[in-house]
Formats: sequence, C-alpha cells, structure tokens
Amino acid sequence: MKLFIYMAAAMVLIRALMIIEYYRDKTIDLELQKKLYRKCAGAVMDYLNKNATASFSEIKDFISGLSTSVFLVQQKLGVDKPEAFTETVISNLLKQGYISESVDNSVKLYSLK
Repeated sequence: MKLFIYMAAAMVLIRALMIIEYYRDKTIDLELQKKLYRKCAGAVMDYLNKNATASFSEIKDFISGLSTSVFLVQQKLGVDKPEAFTETVISNLLKQGYISESVDNSVKLYSLK
C-alpha cells in the first residue's frame, strides 16, 4: 500500500514538473528578448555615463557583441541584426527620456539627459 502511495506521489510530481516546463518553454523566447533589451539599454546607459556622447555606429558596435541567457536554460540569445536592434534601443531610450539626440556635422550624437 505504501508503495502505491509513493508511486502516485511520484507520478503527480513528475506531471507537475512537465507542466511547469511546458509553460516555461512557451515563454522563454519572450523572456530572452526582454532580458537582452534590458541588458543592451543598460550597456548604452553605462557607455554614455563613461563617455559624454556616442554616435549611432559606436553604439551599434558596442551592442553587437552582447548576448544573454536565462537561468537553468542552455538557450542563448544574441544580437543578430545590430543596426535594427540599436535603432530600437535608441528610439525607446529617447521616448523614455533617458537620452537626448543632437546633430554635429550631419552625425547624430546621443548623450544622457
């Protein structure tokens, strides 16, 4: 009788872990994208803290090498298209009011507000 109870408890535990894994697999891509965006935005803010201004190409070169992963998951996400991703990060930081944009000799420069 005890063996039956232990087997039933093990089956319930295994099923619960399978359900958790199923939902985690469904949301892992979105979680990776959010984490990569936050990492890149923080890196841009840190870069602008150290340097007074930065051009689009400097930020693009800096962001292109970044990647991220989630705890207990082997899947990694990196910046595949640095130009498009940099444009997204910069436009969102501009909308949020963290950085400002100026033009110097037809080159857009970004700095902290």
